[in-house]
Amino acid sequence: DHESLPPPLAGEGRGGGRWHLALKFEGYAREVQAAKDQAVRFVREAGGIVQEAEIPSAFWDAARDWSTPADDEVVLRAIVPLAASPLLMAAVPPDARVLAQPASGVVDVRVPAPSAAATLSRLRTAAGAEGQVVVVAAPVALKQGLDVWGPPPPGFPIMRALKQALDPNGILNPGRFVGGI
Repeated sequence: DHESLPPPLAGEGRGGGRWHLALKFEGYAREVQAAKDQAVRFVREAGGIVQEAEIPSAFWDAARDWSTPADDEVVLRAIVPLAASPLLMAAVPPDARVLAQPASGVVDVRVPAPSAAATLSRLRTAAGAEGQVVVVAAPVALKQGLDVWGPPPPGFPIMRALKQALDPNGILNPGRFVGGI
């Protein structure tokens, strides 16, 4: 949320074609400095601008709680190979807000509830067979009409066998996970 950002970042974002990367390093001072130096080098080599600013804890709190949307929003989470990230980002609609973890290929997309189904479909197409897009949070009425988990992953037969072994009577959360297990 813009209120949590330091002044150089407030009011800017995807709409203007600019992105911001906020990094937080923790650990021993020497390791933190080495990681910071490497990140700065990567950003500059990629043509980015480095602005060092003290980022208030409210920003990190907002990032942590970002997957809890307002009542009229839906949060979708895409997990894709790093090489697929640009294609996925191109599928994000302009009315969406994004919180990405680029090093892990995890991208959370917050969209208005009315556009959730269409956005979910677009993101799943962009993620391809190697990626996955799931519904993290949505109003209950809308969630019931969405395929929350998407197509079962390649390891699904193993998941089903494990579920059967641990819950032979099918009484633990029946039908609430991927593939209806």
